[in-house]
Amino acid sequence: MDPTITSEALLAELARLVAFPTYRNPKPFLDYLVQRLPFLPWTWQPVDPARGVYNLYA
Repeated sequence: MDPTITSEALLAELARLVAFPTYRNPKPFLDYLVQRLPFLPWTWQPVDPARGVYNLYA
């Protein structure tokens, strides 16, 4: 499997994902993003897990 993705394809995917109701709880959105782009070296950093606040680095 070729792990490359064009910037246009990435932008299209992000635009589609942003349509999710993620404003109050972005964790499912971020989990989905990690699943869709598994070739990036994703790293979670919990900021305030009680409130569901995480940083996600790629």
